[in-house]
Amino acid sequence: MFNLNETENIAQSKQESFKFINLRAFKYIGKKDFIIIDDKGIKTTIKTNEIILLNDDERADYYAFKKALFSEVNINNLGF
Repeated sequence: MFNLNETENIAQSKQESFKFINLRAFKYIGKKDFIIIDDKGIKTTIKTNEIILLNDDERADYYAFKKALFSEVNINNLGF
């Protein structure tokens, strides 16, 4: 007979693995909230100590340049 609890335990015991390809991570270190507007015009508010993931492109280079507001973090140490 099918036991749902056993299936859930098996699923929880398997550790998931994540691979991030062509992404960079930045931690916002500014004092005031920061508004990011993406290519589609969608606004997102970033608060202090929040981490954003971006494609590894010119936009990521821009945030890497803004060292007073953003600190690049190792994407492999994010705990995923």
